[in-house]
Formats: sequence, C-alpha cells, structure tokens
Amino acid sequence: MSLLFYITISLFWGWITARFAQKKGLNQKNWYIAGMLFCALAFIMVLFQRKKNLKMPEPVDKSQLIPIHLSHRECLWYYLNKTGQQFGPISFQALINDWENNKIEEESYVWNEDLDDWKRFKEVLQKTTLKS
Repeated sequence: MSLLFYITISLFWGWITARFAQKKGLNQKNWYIAGMLFCALAFIMVLFQRKKNLKMPEPVDKSQLIPIHLSHRECLWYYLNKTGQQFGPISFQALINDWENNKIEEESYVWNEDLDDWKRFKEVLQKTTLKS
C-alpha cells in the first residue's frame, strides 16, 4: 500500500510541475519527469524559473503638445471649429483632448485672455517628442 501511495504522490508532483512549466514556456515533458523523480524539489525549481520568450517592449515615441508660453496652461481657452462655431471656455487639457479627438486642427483658431487676437492652433502650441 505504501508503494502505491508513493507512486501516486510522484505522479501528482510530476503533473503539477509540468503545468507550471507550461505556464512559463518551459519543456513540460522534462519537468514532468523531474517532478516525478524529485517531487516538491522540482516544483520549487520551476517556480523560480524565468519565463522564456519574453521580449522587453521597445521605447515608444509619444508626442505631447505644450504651449509655447507656459503661462497659457492655466488659461481658459476658446476655439473655432471648421464651420466657425466658437467653443469654450475650456481648460488646456480639454483643448488638447479636443485636438486628439480631431475636433481641432492645426489650422484652427484658438484664443485665451493672454493673446491679443485669435491665433492658429499650431502658432501657440508646439509638439514635443518624449521617449518613455
């Protein structure tokens, strides 16, 4: 009876070790055999193995819009859409969100209280590229 118990325990450890090896992209067959022969020791070794085939993500270039004059970040903004309809007052972040959602184009006119007259969007904001 004790031999049957040890065989069952070995099969269990082999199976559980192979399952964890599969999740980490390791060879299941080899780890199944190791799990059967060395039981919990093989299982613990699998837990500390690193996953295979992991690639580090490449840095992505992100564009960010910033006002040419930093004091414009705190201002309330107005803009004219393609049909000449005025929108605002909105925050600087809302202005950027509208640009990202294609409600504003680079040629659209914008204004805030620090500007003397309406200016094109591209004249008061600049694009910067950040590496992250």
